[in-house]
Amino acid sequence: MPRLKDKVAIVTGSSSGIGKAIALRFGQEGAKVVVAARRLQLCEQTVSQIKTLGGEAWPIQTDVSDERQVERLISDTVNRYGRIDILVNNAGIGGGGRVVETSAEKPSIR
Repeated sequence: MPRLKDKVAIVTGSSSGIGKAIALRFGQEGAKVVVAARRLQLCEQTVSQIKTLGGEAWPIQTDVSDERQVERLISDTVNRYGRIDILVNNAGIGGGGRVVETSAEKPSIR
């Protein structure tokens, strides 16, 4: 039996690279995978691959640097699947500095 059977997993940054590999594996292990990244077309490609391997997946365009989009990701996932069991925060942006001093506000570009 697949180890993640019927678990609901969100994987951010799952349209390519490590995030995509995680999403594909979760799909193989039976999870319902929410494929979240900035590039919807690439999310859809990942979803297609998961489905080809026999898994269940759903794409949602999400820029994790935008708090409203992250809130939508969470609420849409709960509306669709009723819960979230696994969250992989693979996508991210870096601006330097200490995490405890980081705010949700985007830095201004000079």
